[in-house]
Amino acid sequence: MTLAAALRPSAHATGTGGPEPGGGLGLRAGPGVEEVRAAWVTRWAFKSPGDVSAMFDDLRAAGINTVFFQVRGACTVLYRSSLEPWSGVLTGGMGGDPGWDPLEVAVVEAHKRGMALHAWVNVFPAWPVSDSAKGPPETEPRHVMLAHPEWIACNKRGEPMSIERSKSRYAYAFLSPTVPGVHAHIKQVVREIVTGYEIDGLHLDYVRFPDSTYSYDETSKSAYRTYSLYAPQGMTYALWRTGRLTDLVAGIREIVAEAKPHVVVSATMRRDYMEGKERFFQDGLDWLLEGYVDLLVPMIYTSDMGLFEKSVREYTLIAGEESVIAGIGAYLDSMDEITFAGQVQVARSYGLKGIAVFNSDYAVRYAALLKAVSR
Repeated sequence: MTLAAALRPSAHATGTGGPEPGGGLGLRAGPGVEEVRAAWVTRWAFKSPGDVSAMFDDLRAAGINTVFFQVRGACTVLYRSSLEPWSGVLTGGMGGDPGWDPLEVAVVEAHKRGMALHAWVNVFPAWPVSDSAKGPPETEPRHVMLAHPEWIACNKRGEPMSIERSKSRYAYAFLSPTVPGVHAHIKQVVREIVTGYEIDGLHLDYVRFPDSTYSYDETSKSAYRTYSLYAPQGMTYALWRTGRLTDLVAGIREIVAEAKPHVVVSATMRRDYMEGKERFFQDGLDWLLEGYVDLLVPMIYTSDMGLFEKSVREYTLIAGEESVIAGIGAYLDSMDEITFAGQVQVARSYGLKGIAVFNSDYAVRYAALLKAVSR
């Protein structure tokens, strides 16, 4: 028995009767039912509705049945939003309307082909780090980094994350995962997506802290000081941050359950589960046990077969095979056909819910192997 199975209360016992885990389109991998074969489609993978249609033809031909379609990158979006500005990847300028709605097109094109469409949302990235350190321009709606600079995660010295590459070791400056205003904003974004589109799943990426050295912003520190006056002994700042991140995930599930209870909620995880929990404050087991997410998607991006199987085994023991989709880093320079096929086979041999290939280009490249490796 897995740790998750041993600890998970029944719906009858908890009185929740929540959504059936993995109940969305194409997400049941039990006997006689298709496994999840997913691909991540990044926001740079298409420029037009025709690109999306052609890509989905290729993915379907490759045996892909679930698409993680990126609709939010760094607080900019690829759907019609009243909350956040258009991404600039389609027009060359942030805030520019491309004249079509990528998420709407993706939903229609995926369903035409019998594929599940999961809206892929980067949760906390606020703005990419670059050599130029150029921030977002003024747009309507206004970018959250301009509207609320106080929401940016801070280090122990109280300094907000920099967007200048020479001053940062990260890919993005993050919003603070412990600021109530950030939670409220992200939940509004989720509600907008879930109520506005016939998606089959919500895929949460970067649902974590930058690392344990953040966020020490004044709002968060003040909230912790107040909480610690009444908190149980031993409630460290690390544990408090873990709890606040879990609060957001719970709030997202509540929105999804109210609006469209059939929508599957998944979350990307670190390759090493305990590193994710202790350094990035992702309590994936708790999220599963409480029904806040249906699936964990560890990004096991390595060509080392030993490390890959170790991670698969770890997640299987912790979460249970029916709650795990193994993320395969097919984009790696060190990846080859033999290793890719071997990783698919390892995931299947452990009975996982399925696999996810990063990214769509490589899912197509390895199409023959995806179809050839039997479960």
